[in-house]
Amino acid sequence: MQAPPFSSFLFIILILPTLIFALECVENDKQALLKIKNKFGNPKELSSWIQTTDCCTEWTGVSCDVSLGQVLSLNISNTKNISGPIPDAIGDLPILSYITLHNLPFLTGPLPTSLSNLTLLKTLTITYTSLAGPLPPFITTFTQLSEFNLSHNLISGPLPIFPGDGTYFSIDLSHNYLSGSIPSSLFFGVLTNPILDISFNKITGKIPGSLGKINFGWINMAHNKLTGDASFLFGESKWATLIDLSWNELQFNMSSLRFSTFLENLDLSHNEISGSIPKQIIKAKKLKALNLSYNQLCGRIPTGGPMAKFHSSSYVHNLCLCGRPLPPCRR
Repeated sequence: MQAPPFSSFLFIILILPTLIFALECVENDKQALLKIKNKFGNPKELSSWIQTTDCCTEWTGVSCDVSLGQVLSLNISNTKNISGPIPDAIGDLPILSYITLHNLPFLTGPLPTSLSNLTLLKTLTITYTSLAGPLPPFITTFTQLSEFNLSHNLISGPLPIFPGDGTYFSIDLSHNYLSGSIPSSLFFGVLTNPILDISFNKITGKIPGSLGKINFGWINMAHNKLTGDASFLFGESKWATLIDLSWNELQFNMSSLRFSTFLENLDLSHNEISGSIPKQIIKAKKLKALNLSYNQLCGRIPTGGPMAKFHSSSYVHNLCLCGRPLPPCRR
């Protein structure tokens, strides 16, 4: 009789720890999930959530830490059969680290205070829902949260102040009803290349100069009512790949702006920006999307570098821009 190949023994050795230490869902976590299901009206999408099965391996949208048998991730998405507020029982899952509640149009109410119990939370994604009300104070107290996405909801009130200690690396509050001004200490502390998207809100006033000290990786403030200067967000040493300040009421001179080689998308359209397009823009060799239309710019459009790829739609409705792809400049 031929002995089993060595690879078979190796496979058994590799999976043996998982087989030994993989635990079924602990009862406390299972009961918390069943409460969530009940509060959501026992929707058919959660029909696999039943007492007699293992919530770690058989329940839709639930993932666990197999060594502990506790819920690590919860994903409930794409249904109109879930309604009402987020159940308080979500805070009874002690190691829950990843939450995704997406495209639940009848999910309502403010964020439950029980969320503050989730001290290990790393990702909070609640998008395309009817979540409403102001953001509660505890929302900026998580010490391990890196991705914070509450976009496409009905959230109102002011912007909170986020810690600048390496947490809250990616913040997306776009497509809400946030109002008031941007706090000068929007981030307190030092962050490396954070991502900030507060577009499509009702934010007013000036962009604080303190934000110029932050080296954003991505910044989108489009479709608000921001005024004044934003030139401090630019510079050759900046790392932002996208800067979108379109559809505001910004007023500054573009002539002295400097652009980094990392910049890929720039949209300053629909503002009151004056001056000329600086020749230095040709050094932004990765630039693949540009929109400077509907401003008060004048002068010759620079040539070279990435500029040849942009059409007239990038420049229309300015005071007196000229040169390809617009009509020639007058001598």
